[in-house]
Amino acid sequence: MTRNNSLLYLSLGIILLFSGITHAVTTHFWEQKTSTDFAKGVTEHLAITSDGDVVLSPRLKTVSKELSELYIWALVADQNGNLYAGTGNGGKIFKITPDGRVSVFMDSPQVSILSLIFDKKGNLYAGTSPDGLIYKIEPNGNATTFYQTEQRYVWSLVTDNDGNVYAGTGTRGKIFRIQPDGTGEEWYDARETHIMTLLYRNQTLYAGGAGYGLIYKIDANKNVFVLYDAPEEEIHTLIMDTAGNLYAGSIPINFLDVPSVPVERRDPNTNGESSDSGTTGISSGFSLSSNQQSSVYRITPDGNVDRIWKCPEPLILSMLIDSQGNLLVGTGNNGALYQVKLNDHRNYIQLLNSSDSQLLAMAKSPRNETIYIATGNLGRLYKLSDTLAGEGILESDVYDTQFHSQWGVLSWESVTPEQTGIRFATRSGNTEIPDDTWSDWSPEFDKPSKITSPAARFIQWRATLTTQDSTISPDLYEVSLAFLPENMPPVISAISVYTAGENVGSADDNEGATSPDATNKKNGNTLDNGKSTVKWSCTDPNEDDLSYTLYFRGKGESNWKILAKDQTSTEYTWNTDTFPDGKYQIKVVATDSLDNPATLAHTTEFISRDFIIDNHPPVVSNLTATPDRGRTVRIEATATDSINRLEEAHYALDGGEWQLIFPTDHILDQQTEYFSFEFTGLAKGEHLIVLRVKDAAGNTGTQKTVFTVR
Repeated sequence: MTRNNSLLYLSLGIILLFSGITHAVTTHFWEQKTSTDFAKGVTEHLAITSDGDVVLSPRLKTVSKELSELYIWALVADQNGNLYAGTGNGGKIFKITPDGRVSVFMDSPQVSILSLIFDKKGNLYAGTSPDGLIYKIEPNGNATTFYQTEQRYVWSLVTDNDGNVYAGTGTRGKIFRIQPDGTGEEWYDARETHIMTLLYRNQTLYAGGAGYGLIYKIDANKNVFVLYDAPEEEIHTLIMDTAGNLYAGSIPINFLDVPSVPVERRDPNTNGESSDSGTTGISSGFSLSSNQQSSVYRITPDGNVDRIWKCPEPLILSMLIDSQGNLLVGTGNNGALYQVKLNDHRNYIQLLNSSDSQLLAMAKSPRNETIYIATGNLGRLYKLSDTLAGEGILESDVYDTQFHSQWGVLSWESVTPEQTGIRFATRSGNTEIPDDTWSDWSPEFDKPSKITSPAARFIQWRATLTTQDSTISPDLYEVSLAFLPENMPPVISAISVYTAGENVGSADDNEGATSPDATNKKNGNTLDNGKSTVKWSCTDPNEDDLSYTLYFRGKGESNWKILAKDQTSTEYTWNTDTFPDGKYQIKVVATDSLDNPATLAHTTEFISRDFIIDNHPPVVSNLTATPDRGRTVRIEATATDSINRLEEAHYALDGGEWQLIFPTDHILDQQTEYFSFEFTGLAKGEHLIVLRVKDAAGNTGTQKTVFTVR
């Protein structure tokens, strides 16, 4: 089936949007078109493929509502199509006939029946907890204790061609072999704390454990070989296909909390003992404290190992190969069932989400290959139908537009064969989690339409897929929702003005200080005389493009004059040599009109603190040279700047090097400073003294005088 392109509908939707809202340049789209996108929502009777297709899932029919147990740990079918379910926490085995009649096949004194297996004679074996007993139930229902493992858990059971039963146990990681007469022996003592799964094929026993995540291969002579050491700490389930490929489902056990099952690693120096807490029941099932995922590994007959699939769910709890050769994977804790294409393991489908949190076991009827699924928390039994559900619903995750928003068109791309259809509805609100303050679901529509839900910050859509032919499904693979966030004004957070003599820093370095400080006097690129630079920081909550107009005014003036307009940079340098000396302010006006029509555009303004423009040098006056006591000469002078403080003073005698001098109060910090210093031991004759003074704007003033020493 080929996807039909719905771009025509999308174009029509945008035209409809324009007819009601003319500012389409800022329209945003919430698009969902991947499996990850769709999986964030809640599905009912829908499957999601790895390619991002949403289709109707097979029907999941309840086989029986009469089991009334928390967990169905084990599930097995006999040759007549009867199902047997091992449960907890009542420790019962239920028999379910093909027509759905339920009876208690065995009511044990144990808390849980964890594993079940039939032998060739039709005898049913049951592994239990907390006493680690194995029961044998004959076809007539007669039950006896077959073997005592003296372990706490019998997690797995298999039989070989000779009728021997193998038991994987915990908490010491032992495997037992029990002969048909009930005589048993320890077959292998693994490093694991638990042997969670066993598989017997071609006179070879395979085992997967918890603690080290090892996969073992054990032959008839007890020769043990580790096939793979998984990075995860538990191999929870093993299965083999007809070609002899072994598939292992792993769990990152350090994130798995089974309160009554200690899973810490065993210390080889303590004779295999684990730190078992002594608890005896499985009361709360599997729960999780992290988002880590499980994996499926494939081990070929020649021993090559590769990870063929990383499960989106944290726990792989059961696996089965269906009649088409696909791998079915039951997971927790969201009760999702996946189908993995073994011939193309990148292609998988989330077939369904059960209302029960864990898919603990699966079995296939030998009569018609019907697949049954057993769950935990609560314990229910389902049959996976080969026909599709007539209706399925996908309720999207809640989308946060960040601002109060107007809604445009909801459009989608899909394939809808005859007798199938897709309908949509929306709802909106202003809380992150939908509650009774949200709007009701809108009337459903079956073609791209303008959303009628009230303007709000959050929105959600619901898709309903239907079919009148249980073998055909519609295919939804892209959803697009248009919205226009409320336009928010730009925000100017800082502004700084740098004048002649300063190093240009950031927008918030001096916040428009009236005079430069020491941090702006570092060596570097300083502004030349007659230059000033203004820098500002501005953001737009809607991420609109911004433009700026700059104004100036002198101290005491009322009107702002335009300095520059249509600026898109947040820095501007201008010539100040035509500006009269004095104090000034800069006003920056930001607008988002580039991305919004005039009626909806916002402006924001920010005014700097006072800064000084000083284009004139300081004046040195009253420079005198007075002889005193022979060849001693006293120099006196006054330096004044009309607007800025004085910053440096030097003198040069007879054309020599400039020498630093200080005013009479030793501090250069005012607009007027007085200087008085003397020379001694000067040679007789005429001398030249030059005094140079520089203000904070870098302007320099000088004066000279000639004097004679007699």
